Order: sequence, then C-alpha cells, then structure tokens
Amino acid sequence: MTALPVIAAMREPLLQQLRRSYVANSSDDVYVNTLAKYILRNCLVRLPEYAYLQNTAPYLSTKDGRIHFDI
Repeated sequence: MTALPVIAAMREPLLQQLRRSYVANSSDDVYVNTLAKYILRNCLVRLPEYAYLQNTAPYLSTKDGRIHFDI
C-alpha cells in the first residue's frame, strides 16, 4: 500500500495546516515549523493538482515574524 490514498483522504486537513502561519519565537521554532511545512508540502505534491507546489518554499515573514507558505 502506498501513502497516496491516505494523502488523498487527508487532503483538506493537510491544506489547512499548510495555509496556517506558524510561530517562530526561537530558532527551534523556525527549524521545526519550517520542517513541518516541507513535510506537508511533500505530501501534497504527490497529488497531481498540487504538483505545482514542488518548487515552493516556506518563508519567515518580516511583517509578523511567523512562518508562512503561499498556496
């Protein structure tokens, strides 16, 4: 069994988490939350409709100090 059916079933919760901004109060927050965004992205790019996300990356906003991922 591959992960694809599970990812497809969990599409909406994965998207919700990817759209959320994450706190970045410490260097540990930046590291862990950036890694979480990459994990979410890598799950979603397995679905054809989200393949375009393959070359996108999370970023630390200078405006609010949080980690974002633009979809």
